Amino acid sequence: MGASAQRSSTLTARACTRFLPRRASTSVRVSSPRRRDGEEERLVRYAPPHLRDLIIAALETGCRRGELLSLRWSDIKWSANIILLLADVTKPHHARDVPMSRRLRAVLDMRRYAPDGTRHGPDQYVFGNGVGEPVKSVRTAWENTCRRANIEDLHFHDLRREFGSRLRETPGMSDHEVRDWLGHANITTTSRYLSTTRVGLQQAVHKFEEARNIRTKFAQTDSVVPNGQPESADTKALKPLDYSG
Repeated sequence: MGASAQRSSTLTARACTRFLPRRASTSVRVSSPRRRDGEEERLVRYAPPHLRDLIIAALETGCRRGELLSLRWSDIKWSANIILLLADVTKPHHARDVPMSRRLRAVLDMRRYAPDGTRHGPDQYVFGNGVGEPVKSVRTAWENTCRRANIEDLHFHDLRREFGSRLRETPGMSDHEVRDWLGHANITTTSRYLSTTRVGLQQAVHKFEEARNIRTKFAQTDSVVPNGQPESADTKALKPLDYSG
């Protein structure tokens, strides 16, 4: 097999690994299922302090691991309540603002200070070591944490997918808003990230029933025809369906 064919085969294999379920008995992988009950709590409980803060940041922002590890304190805009991701650290190379939740602000506020009590400077790293120097990798800490938490085949990037699904389940949130928050170049990429839970499905059926009730009330109002005239075909079409049969 030539070098070109080998490279094509390798890329195809890598692409396939993104689309298999977690915990499946296969060497390739797809979009991960949602977090199971108790997994987030166990991750946070068993993670060392630095990784624990990084996990919380990922679940609160949906940022990629590299984006978080590249953050400097000058990128934290406290008054605007945003994290500024510069174009040179994002995957699509487009700068974007990420809002900060109260939970994330509390974590960042504690990380602002070095062990000696001095505040980190603007060029030091938010998720760096104790003195603000960059941390290149958290792979070993991640694998050890997952083992202690008894969680198998979980990747750090799965936290970004979990955030995206939670964000989409927020009432009133659209796929396009999720796309912009996550920094995806197109909506197709976003759709591969999103999966729902029973809670999300229950929210969906409630919205469906509310909309049907509105249509039913509208139909009942329009069915009253003045002067005793017979209902037109258009008026009859508005009447609610009879599900008794």
